[in-house]
Amino acid sequence: METPDFVQEKLTEWGFNDLVQRFEDEGIDKEIFLNLEDTNINVLIPKIGPRVKFKQRLKEYLQWKSMETCHFVQDKLTEWNLSELIYRFEDEGIDKETFLILEESGNFKVLIPKIGPRVKFRKKLREYLQALKRKHADTPEMIDPENDTNSDQEDIPELALKRKHADTPEIMDTEIDTNSDQDDIPELEPTIFPWHFESPSTSDTDRDNEMSEEPMSNSNSSTGLLAVILFILRHHLTVAVESTLRNLGM
Repeated sequence: METPDFVQEKLTEWGFNDLVQRFEDEGIDKEIFLNLEDTNINVLIPKIGPRVKFKQRLKEYLQWKSMETCHFVQDKLTEWNLSELIYRFEDEGIDKETFLILEESGNFKVLIPKIGPRVKFRKKLREYLQALKRKHADTPEMIDPENDTNSDQEDIPELALKRKHADTPEIMDTEIDTNSDQDDIPELEPTIFPWHFESPSTSDTDRDNEMSEEPMSNSNSSTGLLAVILFILRHHLTVAVESTLRNLGM
């Protein structure tokens, strides 16, 4: 299944969608695809234009693949302190795929005649292959905790939003109740004497606020006391005037 997918992927990538069915009918798998000769390509692709384009694409891909393979083999041999084997591996055409199955092939003695480097290479290769197997085996287990963590993190904003919506009505109700209480306060009816609305009541309120916030100075106390006395005198004077007017009227 992987091989047909590779062939189909490459043909689609290179703009040869119309050749996918042709390659499938001829049973072209990945290995044959990468080793197609000119005679085979001429049969598979009769038209000159697409054939030339396909050959160029295949050539470029093989060159890139060869460079990638060489880099992999060189990097591993250098990493394992076996740089002296690089040219030997290149001469024998050891690519990445062959490199990874050398242990199964049993060609260690031919490829690496000396016992010391051969034992060292075999040990390093086994460790590398075991590490690859562990990596593939551990991948599903590593994904689950990450998904669980991400899901928990994604739930946090949602919970915070729910709490916010749950708290909002209470704040609105409080504001509404405050406004309704203010609306229910009856307006003060004007009295007969307009000067009852003058500064004494206002000054009393201000004085009470000042007394609750901070101590009054001596000058402020004297001023407040004087205002109270004036208010009392004014009240008594008003009562006396009203009484006199009633007596005169009688």
